[in-house]
Amino acid sequence: MLKDFFTGLSYSFKGFGLFSKHHSLWKFALIPFIINVLALILILSLYFLYFNDIFSFITTPLGALDITAPENVFWHILDALLWVVRFLMKALFFLFSFILIFVVIFALSSFINAPFYELLTEQILILHNDLEDRPFKIKNFLSELKHTLAIELYKLLVFASISIALFIGSLIPVLGPFFTLLGFFFAAWVFAFGLCTYPMLIKKHSFKEMISWALNNKSLLVGFGILSTIPVIGILTIHFQVAGSALIHMGRKA
Repeated sequence: MLKDFFTGLSYSFKGFGLFSKHHSLWKFALIPFIINVLALILILSLYFLYFNDIFSFITTPLGALDITAPENVFWHILDALLWVVRFLMKALFFLFSFILIFVVIFALSSFINAPFYELLTEQILILHNDLEDRPFKIKNFLSELKHTLAIELYKLLVFASISIALFIGSLIPVLGPFFTLLGFFFAAWVFAFGLCTYPMLIKKHSFKEMISWALNNKSLLVGFGILSTIPVIGILTIHFQVAGSALIHMGRKA
């Protein structure tokens, strides 16, 4: 289990080496990289601009959590305690929402940029003689695009449902930390699974086959997905991770 975990982690960095060795791969990563940067700038700008308004709206049912003009020591102490509670709530909300934003950006990036990542993966497989070079045909491209987007939609629906369930579980007293930790490893596994589907999409695997392969390689995928869970870095290095996923596929074919 640990061996597979660290093997997966090593593939996170092998993608960097592949790009440094084959500079031609950059042309397939440029467009999705620009899209990811623009998405980060836009969404983070909106997040920091409206964070206080969103937090105030969500906490409205709890009241102001503030005592206006406390008259004696007791009310001053109570006001101070309420300030601490308000601060902790705001810090936790900031942390959870910040992580959620990057999960959403990663999911949208995988969906929108899927055709580009699939093309990048195809080039890597061809470079390693794992796939024959195919002439471009618009009919084949449209057929593959339809299959890719359908798989990406399945992934979004299934994993979004499980993520919501884990988030609700993290709010349960006592059991909350367990669900939070489980959610972190699940996120790493999901990110890695999403990346590792591109070689399987090219070879027309079904969603059921992809899930089966991913469940049989849980530790490997968790290790591989750790880098993707780091905010900002995970988004800006997706193309390297896609390269790493192609190498994983050639090492452990589905």
